[in-house]
Amino acid sequence: MHVYIPYIYERGRKLYYRRVVPPEMREEIGRKEIKFSVGYTIMLPEMIPALRRLATMTIREVAEMARRDDRDERPTMEMMTASWDALADTLRRDPPDTMTAERRAILAAIGRLQGAPAAPVVTLDEATKKFLESRQRSGISASGLGDYQSILGEMARVIGGSRDVSTLTVADVAVYREHVQQSNLTIKTKQNKITMSKTFLTWLRSVPLTTATLEDAYASLRYDRETLVETAPGVSISDDDARAIHDALLPWRERGMGRLRAGGDMRWRYWVYVLCLYHGARPGEMCQLDVADVGYMGGVPCIAISPIDAATGARSDDKSVKNDGSERVIPVHPRVIELGLLDYADERRRAGERKLFALGKRHPKNGYTQTVNKFFADTVRALDVEHAYTLRDCRHTWETQIYHIEMTDHERRIAARISGRAVQTPGIAESVARVQWGHYVTSDYMPPVMLPVLSRIRYPI
Repeated sequence: MHVYIPYIYERGRKLYYRRVVPPEMREEIGRKEIKFSVGYTIMLPEMIPALRRLATMTIREVAEMARRDDRDERPTMEMMTASWDALADTLRRDPPDTMTAERRAILAAIGRLQGAPAAPVVTLDEATKKFLESRQRSGISASGLGDYQSILGEMARVIGGSRDVSTLTVADVAVYREHVQQSNLTIKTKQNKITMSKTFLTWLRSVPLTTATLEDAYASLRYDRETLVETAPGVSISDDDARAIHDALLPWRERGMGRLRAGGDMRWRYWVYVLCLYHGARPGEMCQLDVADVGYMGGVPCIAISPIDAATGARSDDKSVKNDGSERVIPVHPRVIELGLLDYADERRRAGERKLFALGKRHPKNGYTQTVNKFFADTVRALDVEHAYTLRDCRHTWETQIYHIEMTDHERRIAARISGRAVQTPGIAESVARVQWGHYVTSDYMPPVMLPVLSRIRYPI
């Protein structure tokens, strides 16, 4: 406190009046000292006249005020009435997204006592935006920032982005917790969502935009299979649904449909689904393909799934694989050839395009799949199908079909390599060789050996 006023002192964020009662008056007053709160430190500039008036009052007047204060008649606040208008005007000059919980509480109290407008509301969406800005200033990676943005956006959709954060309760957060628990995700993903949302809730209290310990909604939650019920990591697409999805996407195979926006070839909307469905590949592996990744080996049309740039032989900045075992060269499924993949790739090659699919700039966190996943989810949502399938369910469908096909152990190892699963190399010299195709070099099954196994995958398409 930078202004001296007799009997007024500051402790923490509050101002107190404290005055020792003279010994000869203690029996009359009934106490040795008089002490009570007169407001918050931030109120000082507007309260100086009233505080100085308080300092000039006699000990008997102050004692009577204190007695009335004890009966909750609030005479101290009544005495400060003349300064409320000026205080309220000062507080309202703060932008809503920067006003602290303390100031908001004071302004709300003034509003209740004088009928003044309540404090500006800070919504959950606005608080989320401010949190992301603070994380960005702290130097968080683009990947981490993207995770927070996705998770907190989901929380806002579930709880309500227009909700005033100061009114949120533990029960509201429990609704989001239940949403995460019942979602079709792995335990690791659910754990990440809970951890990041807890960080945000703790930040809300530290700013502060709320005084509630909202993270208590997760207090009894354990990261195990009994509490975070982990549903299947994927859903197998039925034959009827696979056909229905294919038929809905089929118009996008035509070149004319791929020109809805200037310079944008949108035929990826068809081909990514077909490639994932027939090859059991991860969506990210198919979305990142270069035109040069489609070619021939030993007369067999092949696709190279690799982080290597075919043009330079160096590691590409916009391609990656999950692990070393995911790098592979696989044959193209005969049905995919019939549907016209090679013609599409040749057309892109003649046009001088580097990427097989025109998906724009690569997202630092989600690669090229962000746009594709959203379009696929919207397409499935509009169909009368059994589940809300995701593009990754194509991989689960492929592996489920392999599981139910009668195969030898050797054939199953080949199938695992086609889908990019890490397997021990069997000691069968005639089927395992050092594959070299352009810049791609890997110890793997030759595509001609893989082709008979891959051809056993069939859909009614």
